[in-house]
Amino acid sequence: MLAIIGTLALSAVLGAILRRFDSYTRWEAFGLGFGFLLIAVGVLGVVGLLVALVVATWGTPL
Repeated sequence: MLAIIGTLALSAVLGAILRRFDSYTRWEAFGLGFGFLLIAVGVLGVVGLLVALVVATWGTPL
């Protein structure tokens, strides 16, 4: 529940920042903020998986 509230809050903050620079409506900015947040989480997830793979196989022969 806390993760959902945090995601929505961060989306609102990112949306507010986007509205400062362009004339988006509130819901357009919220949607863009949510999209950027999902992309960032996805990129961090892929990087985390790659780091975990490297750490798990460190020192083992290929």
